Amino acid sequence: MNYIFFDIECANCQNGQAKICSFGYVITDESFTVLEKEDWIVNPKAPFLLTGHRNVPYIQLAYDREEFRKAPDFPRVYGQIRDLLTRPDSLIFGYAADNDAGYLRSEYERYQLPCVDFTYYDLQKLLHFALPDAGPNQLSLQAATALFREKIHQDIHKSDEDAYLTMLVLEGLCRQTGLSPLKLLERYPVCRGDLLNNRITVRVLEGQNLLLKVLGDKTDRISPKSEHRTLYVRFIRHVKPSGREYPQWLKGKRVGVPEKYAERHYRDVLRLIQLICDCGGRYSSIPEDCHIFLDYPVYTPEGDRKVCAELQRLFSKHPSRCPAVLHPEEFFSFCGLTEEAFSALPLPEVEYLLDERYAPPPKTEKEQKGPLSKRQRRRKPKKERETVVIIPKEKG
Repeated sequence: MNYIFFDIECANCQNGQAKICSFGYVITDESFTVLEKEDWIVNPKAPFLLTGHRNVPYIQLAYDREEFRKAPDFPRVYGQIRDLLTRPDSLIFGYAADNDAGYLRSEYERYQLPCVDFTYYDLQKLLHFALPDAGPNQLSLQAATALFREKIHQDIHKSDEDAYLTMLVLEGLCRQTGLSPLKLLERYPVCRGDLLNNRITVRVLEGQNLLLKVLGDKTDRISPKSEHRTLYVRFIRHVKPSGREYPQWLKGKRVGVPEKYAERHYRDVLRLIQLICDCGGRYSSIPEDCHIFLDYPVYTPEGDRKVCAELQRLFSKHPSRCPAVLHPEEFFSFCGLTEEAFSALPLPEVEYLLDERYAPPPKTEKEQKGPLSKRQRRRKPKKERETVVIIPKEKG
């Protein structure tokens, strides 16, 4: 199997109509050895309007205007593009490839050419889902390449060079995750797109926006109605073993942490829930139900350590129901970890929680309205009125 990486540059996209001026590609084998690399220059038959794109003052293309004017127009390179995108036994990759598929569709419509149907995989999406801590949701191609190679300064936009950088992103992603391209695509199907009959189809996971917000947001707090809270509650209920081997010393036990600590250390608590599950236990946010309670420090804004109010209440009112209190470092030692090793653990995989079967049942009308106020409770219920239909008697 071969991998095809492609990139497209446009002269302008006025009125939503792209005018392609170059199509570059790189073909590699499964070990990322480059077999072919080429840049097809296209006469866009349109003015070059390259200012103001994403606040970049100017986009510099690799060729001067005269060279573009002398190049063949899109219908004359259409056959080459069709043959490339329909090669058998090949996977096609692009970076922000939904845009490139849209450029091709525009040119098919502009010149009334048959649509070349093909399936592609967007590495910008794949990178975000595979490495959620790598940066913003939409890293530039240069920034994505810099994650795996030395920083590349490339101010000139040349399609075959950008296709080569796209290849480096996939190669680095495979090396860092230890997964082959096929395994990555199987794990993250959301990166697939199809151009079929001039229609672009993209995969959107149910609740994908929730996942993007939670993993892309660098805040570490759980507010009551935030997306963090939604995913946090689902993860507690439906956490699955990660497959890592740990001592099963928590079998049949429930473990909790102070609520205030959980609210301010969202990512660490997700890791902790996964670790507890891997050790055979369950996480509980209710101290009374816990067998073990971790005495994580909680501080005031002035920097003074606060006494855990939940433990205080338990010891004063229900001393017989108090859990065993462990310091975090002591707890991690039973799991065979240090605090540093725990902090270095990757965030748990939570994509499966976006499936509808893990969503809570819809609220009833009464739950949506919320609890009644005192004034509403004092009101006497209205008596239902009976409607009587009077049918007039016929004369005669």
